[in-house]
Amino acid sequence: MAAAETGRAHEENEDLVDLDKELGPFTGSAIDYRLPCTGYRGHRCKIVSHLSSWNEYLCQACLELKETVGKAGELSLLSFYNPEVRRLEKEGKHVVATLLYWLFSLHHCLTFVQITVEQLQPYEAIFWKALIWNSHVFQSLQTLHFTGKHFYNQVCPEKILDGLSRLVRETNSLTALKMHSLSMKTPDAKRFLGALAQNRTLKELSLHGSVVRHSAFKEYLENSALLQALTIVACNEGEENCLMWPLRGLRLNQSVSKVSFRDAIVEQPVAELVASFLTESQILRTFRLLLPEPGGSYQEDFESDVLVEKKLFEADMRPSEGILHDC
Repeated sequence: MAAAETGRAHEENEDLVDLDKELGPFTGSAIDYRLPCTGYRGHRCKIVSHLSSWNEYLCQACLELKETVGKAGELSLLSFYNPEVRRLEKEGKHVVATLLYWLFSLHHCLTFVQITVEQLQPYEAIFWKALIWNSHVFQSLQTLHFTGKHFYNQVCPEKILDGLSRLVRETNSLTALKMHSLSMKTPDAKRFLGALAQNRTLKELSLHGSVVRHSAFKEYLENSALLQALTIVACNEGEENCLMWPLRGLRLNQSVSKVSFRDAIVEQPVAELVASFLTESQILRTFRLLLPEPGGSYQEDFESDVLVEKKLFEADMRPSEGILHDC
């Protein structure tokens, strides 16, 4: 191993807990965290026989590792909510973050990740390091879903931005990316969109409104022939015409059949674009809109102008109901 690689490996391992000294909180048993991956399509990995040991630790951070339903040989890492789970102490979070590091580093059978990263604070950097700088992730991860309200006070750290940009640019497997809780400043959003333009795998995409209010996103939609579902969340922050560029791009897109906008401010120019989009689109099958505050004049204008057109599609524009249940 080259000196630089040796130094990097040493630096990474310095951040990790020595799991050889850890015992399960309930059974008092050790965990074989270095078990190599033996899974491939249709064949289970050996780790499946040890899921109870892994979940003995992970459940303390409201995480569960399980077999993916209907996909033998694949694993899912899922966040869950349980108010009865006692809040994990700092040391326990360090252990869980270290376990996730080894899981991502060793197991290409992990194809689905849904996680609230805040649950790992202050050790979320270990998770990010394992997720976005690991070759297994680029070759095998199919779905990546970040849950939770907001990350990092709505500012994307540069290292995370670099990693996510590299992931969408180089992945051979990722088909669904849901990161609508992660906002970006304008220069960062443009960098990310530059990487997104090079992606050739995504079929489902969910982004924060701050990421899409640029002409580069319009160009991405115009050129994308694979994307099928688009969700944009928090369209009411900052500039009110957040949806202008996405709608202009969607009018020329020939693949997206499902569109969802949440917390959207609908001014007259946006309402007109939506009406044109609904009228012109030959492939749209589902359109959903959730407005932040019912009763506004623009909302009423939008409803009266567009609801006539929505009958052509399976459109759903109910401002008073929550319609994006996975957010």
